[in-house]
Amino acid sequence: MKSITVGRSSSNTISVNDDKASRLHCTIIQDSSGKFTVRDENSTNGTYVNERRISGEQYITVGDTVRVGHTRVAWQSYFGGGYSPTSRRTERVPEQHQPVVVNVNQPPKSYRQEQPLVENTGSGFGITALCTGIVGLFAFGLILGVLAIIFGALSIKRIEKRKGLGIAGLILGIIDVAVYLIILATFGSLFFWSL
Repeated sequence: MKSITVGRSSSNTISVNDDKASRLHCTIIQDSSGKFTVRDENSTNGTYVNERRISGEQYITVGDTVRVGHTRVAWQSYFGGGYSPTSRRTERVPEQHQPVVVNVNQPPKSYRQEQPLVENTGSGFGITALCTGIVGLFAFGLILGVLAIIFGALSIKRIEKRKGLGIAGLILGIIDVAVYLIILATFGSLFFWSL
């Protein structure tokens, strides 16, 4: 059985210079049958295998990526084999070569695509539609009602999911305009008949 440790501490087999890594972040073990296991050592920011956070232990195979913080670790070279992502096969690495530790400034591209940092801007239109619709009930009903209708429609058009704010703003805009027109018709006719 062979094992390596990964973390910020210089006493680890693989020492990484990454402020998101714990002193002892994870351990990678090869058992007597040749199977590999990675174990998170209760790290603060978690250990990721193929960009999925693990808890406890998980089996890994040659070709799996192990990430601690923003650092991807070439763990295969410690067990006498390397991995070439272009060929998708195992290659032998000479014993004298040191393993490569790649520090990544940002999470990998596939990770960023799964969890975008900024939502679609349509939600801002939904919030604006809702606010102008509410204020339009009390003042400037015609102007704010029309604006609420416009922002609500833009929000609904730009967002595929969670259209509730846009719909609510659109409805409030329609109510604002309707109430304003009813008030105008009522007071307009009273004013007209009083002459």
